[in-house]
Amino acid sequence: MSSAAAKLFATNNYPNNANNPNSPNNTYKIINNQTNGEKMSWLIPLTQLDNEQKGILQSVRNSPGKNFWITGYAGSGKSVLLIHIALNLKERNPNARIAIVGFTRALVDQLNTGIPFELKQSISLFTVYGFMQDYREWDFVLVDEVQDLKHDFFVKLSRIKAKVIAAGDMNQSIYDNTCPEADIIEYLDLDIRRLNIIHRLSRSGRRVAAPFCNDKAGFMSASLSSAVELRPSLVSAKNRTEELKWLSETAEEYARKGYQTAILLPTHEIIKNFIIDLCRVKKINAGFVKEKSPVQFYQEYYEDINFGLRNAGLNYRYLGNGAGDLREFRNSKQVLVMTWHSSKGLDFEVTFLPFLTSDATIYAGNKPAETLFFVALTRAREQMFLSYSNLKHRFLGMIDSSAINKINAAAKSGSNQTLAF
Repeated sequence: MSSAAAKLFATNNYPNNANNPNSPNNTYKIINNQTNGEKMSWLIPLTQLDNEQKGILQSVRNSPGKNFWITGYAGSGKSVLLIHIALNLKERNPNARIAIVGFTRALVDQLNTGIPFELKQSISLFTVYGFMQDYREWDFVLVDEVQDLKHDFFVKLSRIKAKVIAAGDMNQSIYDNTCPEADIIEYLDLDIRRLNIIHRLSRSGRRVAAPFCNDKAGFMSASLSSAVELRPSLVSAKNRTEELKWLSETAEEYARKGYQTAILLPTHEIIKNFIIDLCRVKKINAGFVKEKSPVQFYQEYYEDINFGLRNAGLNYRYLGNGAGDLREFRNSKQVLVMTWHSSKGLDFEVTFLPFLTSDATIYAGNKPAETLFFVALTRAREQMFLSYSNLKHRFLGMIDSSAINKINAAAKSGSNQTLAF
């Protein structure tokens, strides 16, 4: 281990250093300061982990021969714990070969912000596709969003000698043809450990999301720790243009105030139409938005979209499909645009779920659309807005009306009604 890395571990209060008199109270001061200004609010310090998280961290430490699956509801800190486990493993064995696998590029980018600069060369991060193409040997493989992976991934893992630490929640399984839970456990002989405290959601936010959770009773009975108690808002507009104007004005205002703001949309086609309509409302030529079918959305397409948005002076960026930079977004005042699928594993201070009209296409796959909606509903750390024009989607009728604020888009004051700047 380099001297810089050794110094890093000496100040992180991991169990070996718990009695170190030189350890500062702010255990992640070095990590937070070494990332060139990246905002790392998602990665809480070791000392702020809850007792369940600390217990699982200790179990992994005490049982180096076991494979673990860390499960828990959305917002229970699975990704956070996974990074702490990786750092702990590296502290115990500086020469350990560690791979961290995330399902999407956006998730991998977020996980990467949790790795100290001194360790970025010795902890490798992959998308699932990248890992499947890699043939190196590993001592430890840490996998996030494990419920979204297919059989071939677990076949590969079962054939290598690496110890596996997986994290995921079957209530958030949103892809077709994924490996069933029982098969995952059998492939890897996993020791299941559960996180029962939800840190991200407010009480009202949980009530809004609960009708769409496969395990509603368990989700509602889990403990909450969030100090934020802002109610989500449902915004109604008389037509799409009015909704677009409200959406752009409000999202941009939040971003200008420094809130990490994301507009989440269910399909690529809806994203394409949103950008075209946004240009229309802003009176900007949308020629940079090429006509593509949904199956043709790929990195180059969205890189061109982002280039066009930048040139047009629109403070919006798409993240997903290999395009966009989460680190740039974390330090900017941009409004992020992404699909519900790509937002899995991420969270934001403010989220917008617009265009929830009666005829909106939520998901065309075989997985229940309610599960995908549940994922989208659980991405906000502070405030969430749902909006529609004319007739609302049936999903909105399933939400407890007492858990939400109701706003008329024509008032053009939705942001100030729910969150004081």
